[in-house]
Amino acid sequence: MLYLGIDQSLQSPGLAIVDEQGKTIQVSHLSVSEKKRGVERLATIVAWVTTNVRLSIAQQGCLVAQGCLEGYSVNSSNRPYDLGEVSGAIRVALYQELGLILTVVEPARLKKFATGKGIATKEEVIHAVNTAWGASLHQTDEADAYVLAQIAKAMGTQSFTRRCQAEVVRDLQNPPRKRRRLRTTPTKNL
Repeated sequence: MLYLGIDQSLQSPGLAIVDEQGKTIQVSHLSVSEKKRGVERLATIVAWVTTNVRLSIAQQGCLVAQGCLEGYSVNSSNRPYDLGEVSGAIRVALYQELGLILTVVEPARLKKFATGKGIATKEEVIHAVNTAWGASLHQTDEADAYVLAQIAKAMGTQSFTRRCQAEVVRDLQNPPRKRRRLRTTPTKNL
């Protein structure tokens, strides 16, 4: 089985695929031209993702069992509607192509899985990826995608090397239930 991680981005999305042993099958990123906007940009990104996933499946002769996609940071001011479109387009395309439902992973959980703490710099994440998994990555989108692929693998195989990784997977697989507020309406005197 293969495990997929996607770091969605408008200019430089990253993609990583690992196998059940955590061996790297593919790590790459796409530099999207500044001239591409709107639907043209979405189509370019979706075509790149689906083509790379299909090629890895064909080369390895097995399917993607689990996939993770990075969510957006809550306090981000980097065009959330455009990122939402990219996320939605990727999720629909992979569902239609492979029947794959991606798990959305918040940036803080990605950082915690890689470094042990939810607040980490991009450099700390890259260092953790290169140290913990023996990778040799320098690009942040690729490193984030690689961590997401490792999270997908951990979710699929239930194998962890650190407690923080088990905690992240547990939280993703068992999200807290939202409490419903009871609304009271004033009663009218009849």
